[in-house]
Amino acid sequence: MEFNQFGEMLKYARKEEKLSQNKLAEMAGITQTYLSQIETGHKKPNLKTIEDIAIALGRQTVIFFNKKND
Repeated sequence: MEFNQFGEMLKYARKEEKLSQNKLAEMAGITQTYLSQIETGHKKPNLKTIEDIAIALGRQTVIFFNKKND
């Protein structure tokens, strides 16, 4: 998976939960700037950060790694 796809999935999940970048970043223990850079594909988060974001969203980490069937 390309990280810009990950960022798009993350942004979709965040909006689905009606969370601002600031609120999700706070919940995940990261900065809003870093979250924005992840969502736009400019930064690649490590697995711990992905896990922290997933927990903050109330989702399993694996959801970000599932590949869509074409």
